[in-house]
Amino acid sequence: MIIFLDIDGVLNGGKNGCNSISEYIEKKEKFYAEYGIRQFLPDENVMPFIYVVNEYISRYGKNSVKAVLSSTWRYSKENISLLNNMLHKKGLNDCNFIIDKTDRMHDFRTKKDRGNQIKRWVKKNKPNGFVILDDETKSMIHHSRLYNTNPLSGFSRFDTFLFLHHIEYWKDKGEIWDS
Repeated sequence: MIIFLDIDGVLNGGKNGCNSISEYIEKKEKFYAEYGIRQFLPDENVMPFIYVVNEYISRYGKNSVKAVLSSTWRYSKENISLLNNMLHKKGLNDCNFIIDKTDRMHDFRTKKDRGNQIKRWVKKNKPNGFVILDDETKSMIHHSRLYNTNPLSGFSRFDTFLFLHHIEYWKDKGEIWDS
């Protein structure tokens, strides 16, 4: 199972669990010092996501689920290793969870950039199953595989059961495009 993972609006909900700008800046600085990631990813988003991935791993095995970064975070070469390190330190049972990123190609004809990038990755790599975890829908080609988060709250404890059901449903359902 591959999870095409967006970060902003998913693991980085708009509210960030902070009550003030100064609180956000303080948390962001501490987060950067500990993980080397310049953006603050609050536990209220990260921990429920880790719970779902760990639950899936406990049911289907260590290499049963991996992620491909489909976020703008993929533009920085070190973000995959920084994110893997942070997720593992926070309790994810796989230190190499994020294995790849989608390409940066832009499709001016369809304006469905992220969806087409995911489609190209799936056609090239042929995973057993895949889902898309994102807060946006407009650039997605195949909405049935999309689990859409609220961009203001991000992935939360309320998403855990539904997202686990979603990825289990799409387990072992590979490529969906004819051409």
